[in-house]
Amino acid sequence: MKLTLYYPERLEYYLASTDGRAVSDDTRWMLEETAVNEYGEIPVFHFRSTRRLKSDLKDAIPVQIAINKLVNDLMVAAEFGAFKQRWVISQSDVLDGLKNSPNEIWQLPAGDGMGQDTRAGEFQGSDLMAYVRGIDHFSASLASITRTPKHFFFKTGASVSGEALLTMESPLARKAEKRIDLFTPEWRKAFSFLLCVAGENVRPSDIDLVFEPVASLQPLTRAQVRTQNKAAGIPLVTQLRLEGWTDEQLEQLKMDVADEQSAMFTGMVIGE
Repeated sequence: MKLTLYYPERLEYYLASTDGRAVSDDTRWMLEETAVNEYGEIPVFHFRSTRRLKSDLKDAIPVQIAINKLVNDLMVAAEFGAFKQRWVISQSDVLDGLKNSPNEIWQLPAGDGMGQDTRAGEFQGSDLMAYVRGIDHFSASLASITRTPKHFFFKTGASVSGEALLTMESPLARKAEKRIDLFTPEWRKAFSFLLCVAGENVRPSDIDLVFEPVASLQPLTRAQVRTQNKAAGIPLVTQLRLEGWTDEQLEQLKMDVADEQSAMFTGMVIGE
């Protein structure tokens, strides 16, 4: 079993012989080697959403366990209890001649008029929909706890408009935006260290992070939003920059617009 301790000025490598046993408090670690930390910092980066260490899955795991249990019960019930069981009461031994298959006709002997009459019936199978309803209930609870849009779990049954999609995904989008704000400083530190390892000295504050838009926007809705913003006085280039377009893409857009306008002007002159 090996252990490495990181310090800003050195690295310590330890070795312990556990003989197949789990590591415990009484495990003795022997220092094998010490190396210089040539980067001068500890290469550990902590991405956390709150000051107190609490996983986003803490409240979701019990609900997920309940869903897993119901799914297992559903499969067991489908295997052993969903099929209807048939029964026969008769004074004759008819079990060997009865087959359960499509279009099969059972020839059951009549009673002798004195004892129990010959009767046939069936036991109802397990109601699988009871498990399905339970799974749907806990899935809806899981969606609320994790702020996951319900259409990620359930079929909506019809196409959803862009505005409705934004509304349904807004809790998850806000959660993602909050995580981006919290994780961005740590990402900058991590990338700064990676650049240092690659031989480049770049400060974390000089690193810009570009994330994909957290909200789902339909092309038609996006075009309508751009049109409305343009009518309100916001230049198209500004909108595209806020959407994450790079400077190279914006320069190419300007060149394409200039070429298009030049071609249109040339066509008008030739037409005249």
